[in-house]
Amino acid sequence: GLDLPGDQGALIDELAARNPDTVAVLQTIGDVNVGGFEPNVPAIVWSSYNGQRQRLALADVLTGRYNPSGHLPFTWYANDSELPSLYDYRIRPGQGTGGRTYMYFRGPVSYPFGWGLSYSSFSASNLRFNRTHLTPNQTLDAMVDVKNNGPYYGEDLVQLYVTKSGAGNPVKRLEGFQQVALAPGETKTVKIPIN
Repeated sequence: GLDLPGDQGALIDELAARNPDTVAVLQTIGDVNVGGFEPNVPAIVWSSYNGQRQRLALADVLTGRYNPSGHLPFTWYANDSELPSLYDYRIRPGQGTGGRTYMYFRGPVSYPFGWGLSYSSFSASNLRFNRTHLTPNQTLDAMVDVKNNGPYYGEDLVQLYVTKSGAGNPVKRLEGFQQVALAPGETKTVKIPIN
């Protein structure tokens, strides 16, 4: 299952009850069930298994020396009972399976694919395209203005998803992304090409 081993979830709850500033730090290979302790902690920091600098990198994030900008590379499912068997490799829904991955899964999630926060807040506005009609070999440029509304320098990951109607098509598909670095109050235009 997705539960933390042993009494680790209960330990996080106990620590959070004694210190309301407790940050849950998870280093896992995949998603875990955070539902039991998530309401009791002000923040959760997740990373996969890192290299030699992991302890220093974590200290930099927790002390505010580095403004985190990572985003989840997978969907955190709310409950593993919603998923097909581990031996079922189909990602598309059908024949008793609800599908999997951010592209096809329609069930509840703890955190969606691409989720990520930082010490800054960002907003996007003025979405526009360089053309409205395309031939099959042309590229469409999507442009959006991104602003750092927070008091700290930070990086935002602009993600562009597309949806195509019709049976068997994904709910959404990541078509492109662009990391943008912004000073407090700064706005930049991000351009993402779509083939």
